[in-house]
Parts: sequence; structure tokens; C-alpha cells
Amino acid sequence: MKQNTILTKVIIGIMLLFVLSYILFSLYRELNKPYEFVRVYHGVIEYSLESNGLVVRDEVPIDEAQSIVGYEVDEGEKVGAQQVIATAYNNQIYQNKQHEVTQLQNQIDQISYAIDNKSLAGITLTQESRSVQAELQSIASTGNYKRAYDEMDDHKKMVLRRAYLESEEAEAQLGMKFLQARQEIIELEESIQNETAQIIAPQAGVFSSYLDGYELLITTQSLAEVDSEEAFLKLGNQEPIGLEGIGKIVTSFDWKLAVVTDEETVKNFKNNWNVKVRFSSLQESVKMRVEEKRLLEDGKYLVVMRANKSILEVLKLRQQEVSIVFQSEEGVRIPKEALRVREDGTVGVYTVTGYRAEFKPVTVLAENEDEYVVETPDTGRKSSYRIRSNDEVIITTMELHQGKVVR
Repeated sequence: MKQNTILTKVIIGIMLLFVLSYILFSLYRELNKPYEFVRVYHGVIEYSLESNGLVVRDEVPIDEAQSIVGYEVDEGEKVGAQQVIATAYNNQIYQNKQHEVTQLQNQIDQISYAIDNKSLAGITLTQESRSVQAELQSIASTGNYKRAYDEMDDHKKMVLRRAYLESEEAEAQLGMKFLQARQEIIELEESIQNETAQIIAPQAGVFSSYLDGYELLITTQSLAEVDSEEAFLKLGNQEPIGLEGIGKIVTSFDWKLAVVTDEETVKNFKNNWNVKVRFSSLQESVKMRVEEKRLLEDGKYLVVMRANKSILEVLKLRQQEVSIVFQSEEGVRIPKEALRVREDGTVGVYTVTGYRAEFKPVTVLAENEDEYVVETPDTGRKSSYRIRSNDEVIITTMELHQGKVVR
């Protein structure tokens, strides 16, 4: 009995020793793996300049101070020289009357459409009504209330048109409403004729009601006079002029962004090249063209970029933190350790296919501290020969060759 107990302990000891040996061996093998497999994906590496920029526009402030103003144009709307952009009122009563005139005029336009024989009818009217309703629901969900108001106006026209076509009683009622609205407009306009003043645009451009006091300070002319980095900083840090007015006219859709940089960085900017600019206050980047590189007296460089789009988005911008992307390369991002050079000078990576290593030549497009962005040179070979997103590349200090079992 005692002999059996000793034998059992020996067997258990041997089993424990075996299990422990297996665990230690597995741990050793895991810690000393000769190969590491890394899955790679498509990506972008950008070379950019982070800087404080100055947004420059040419603007004419409309410095007519008025207590009560009704704007005749929308924010960011293009206007012509001498166009009426606002109406000034002596008091709130007259502004309310002007609002009534506008509503009555809209009502007349709706009735005119409804009774016009050239307006839509039948199936075409039904289809257009459904289209307007769908568009109205879509716009309402975005919160664009101005567009929603315009679509609501179209919707009312369709409703009145259908009523006019389907009912003689509606036809008579619309005729009466038309005459009443015209008479009310005449009476309202007579009552406010001498109590309002029109404000006109001094010249053509884009209207904005926003004034920040830099309209006459930060201009293309003042930018042209910058001769040092210190002068550039002073230009942006001036005290704004206190303006009391109804808004301004931006005289051109063209606007500029200016930054100051050093001799090494300026080499990345080529005249007439396009760059992508990210503004700290905007969600989307803006495409701009390099217009000027000017050597300043202190050895720095002034870089000026121009754009003729996105003026509405930058109407309120002056000093901005910007990221200017002057080079961007897309491809497959790989760890630097995965890149290998064969004896014949071919640059590439080994990927794992099944259990074996497969060499794929690559061209390095860009790099950062840890990665390369690469692509396969166009050699006309089959697609499996190309480095692709989702491939597994092999990282190892050991020798590799085509077809070697690595897994």
C-alpha cells in the first residue's frame, strides 16, 4: 500500500514537471519569435506647415449708423453697385409695416401663379407638389430655415393652384384676395413713404453685416507694405477701429492668406502651386494657390496664398491657426522595420501568403518617424504581386527568401 502511494507521487511529479516544462517552452518560444506579422492599411502622409496666418480681404464698410434697419439682401449675397441693400426706419412701427408689405407681395405672387393659365396642371402639378413636399421635409431636417421658407412659398403656390383648378368658389375667393392685397400694399406704402431711407451698396461685391473694425486695417495694400516678421505681427495685432454701421461690402470673391516662415520651409512652396489649408475655425480644408514668396528684411519669407472660393466661410476670419499641406502622398503605410533591400538593390517587403514569405517590390513615396507610405511600381505583373491594404508584412532580423516557411 505504501509502495503504491510512492509510485502515485512520482507519477504526479513527472506530470507536473512535464506541464511546467511545456509552459516554459511556450513562453520562451513566444518571447523569442523570429518573425513578427503586421497587418498594413492604406493611408496618407502629409508634409505641412503649422503657423499663425492672416486672412486678408479688401472691404468697404458701410458706416451709416441706423437704429432700425431691414436688410434687403442676405448675408454673403452678391450685390451690384448702387443696389439697395437695406432700408432704415424711423421707428419699429414703420419696420413692421414694411414687413406686412413683403408678406402681402408674397401673397400676390402666390395667387398670380394659381390663376395663371400657363401654370402647372394635372399630373405634372401632382408630381411637382410631391417633389416640393419631399424637398421641404429634407431641408427642414437640416435646419436651413431660409431655404425651408422659400420651399414653403412654393408649396403654398401649389396648394392654391390645385384649389383654383378644382373649385369655382376658390377661383372667386382668390380674385378677391388678390385685389385686397394690392389695395393694402398701396395704403401701407403711402403711410411709410416719408419715414424710410434706402441704403445702397457703394460698389459691387459680397455683402456682410459683420464688422470687426479691421476692414480698413488689414488689406492687400497694408500686406504689401510688410517688410519684416515684426511688421507682420503688428499688422494682425492692431487695435480695431470702432465702426458703427450696417455692414460692409467685400469687393472681390478673391481673398488671401499670409504667413511668415523661414528659408528652409519656404522651399516647399512653389509659385502657382496648389496647397490644402486647414483653418482652426473651419471644418473643411480650402484649396489655395501660392501667389507670392517675398524675402523680408530680417531674412524671413512672407508667403501669400490666394483663393476665389469659400468666401462665405471666411467672412468673419482674421487671425487663424492654420495647417498648410504642401505635399500629400497616399499609399500603403508600412513600419520602417519591414522594408528590405535585396542584393540586387530591389526595395520591397515580404508579406506572408499562407505559410510562406512572398517578396513584393515597393516604391517609397513618403515617410514619417515610424512609417513609410509605399506603392508597388507598375511592372505589368499580376495584382497579387502588388502590396495591398490588409496584407501582413513580415518584420524580422533573420534572412528571408521567396517561399520560405515563416508560420
